[in-house]
Amino acid sequence: MKRLILLSTILSLVYFTNAQTTASTGDASAENKVRLGLHFTPTVGFAKSDKTAIANGGARLGYNWGLVVDSKLADNYYFSTGINLVNSPIKITFVDTLRDTSSTSTFSTNNVELKYKLQYLGIPLTLKMKTKEVNYMKYYGQIGLEPQFNIGKSINADKGRYAGKEYFTPAQMVFSNFNEDISFIRMAFVVGGGVEYSLGGKTALVGGLTYNGGFSDINKDKGSKITNNYVTLNLGILF
Repeated sequence: MKRLILLSTILSLVYFTNAQTTASTGDASAENKVRLGLHFTPTVGFAKSDKTAIANGGARLGYNWGLVVDSKLADNYYFSTGINLVNSPIKITFVDTLRDTSSTSTFSTNNVELKYKLQYLGIPLTLKMKTKEVNYMKYYGQIGLEPQFNIGKSINADKGRYAGKEYFTPAQMVFSNFNEDISFIRMAFVVGGGVEYSLGGKTALVGGLTYNGGFSDINKDKGSKITNNYVTLNLGILF
């Protein structure tokens, strides 16, 4: 079912892009109705939780890359979508003391860190507003949503609790393939802005900043809600 949802979303995107390109064929205007591009975006990610016992463990660096599709709706207004391959690491600290419930041991610890390495395939659905070109430059603002589909995950822990069990070890443990614990779909609010610098003709360099704020729980544990968020430095090119 999850694969069907993902496949349907991608096919819908391809169909929409093809329809827009077909509609723009024969347009004599200087600016294409559909523009394609590529981007690579370094990110700084962090976590949030609704429990005081679960704290953000600090910012972590990641990166995104993928395809950009800008479809003109009206003068200065565009529907901006594409496909993003997202690498979103976060670090979470359990502030409360955790105890080994799997034995009679009284050993306990606190400030346990879990390091999530999550990968997503994202389909941004945003409205992009651009200014007129002045001195080869256009400024833009962007707002919308981005559904993302989990395609990879691993979790590292020095010691502590994960997936309802207690782990205590001086060595680092790696947890992977927890298919039932990481949510398949991540929903995020997207807002940002930047500049396009024309290189002549249809080609332009793009630079900007975007905030991608997750509002759905990335973990299926019903006892708490954890979201991951990141700020991106957008670097790309439009054709």
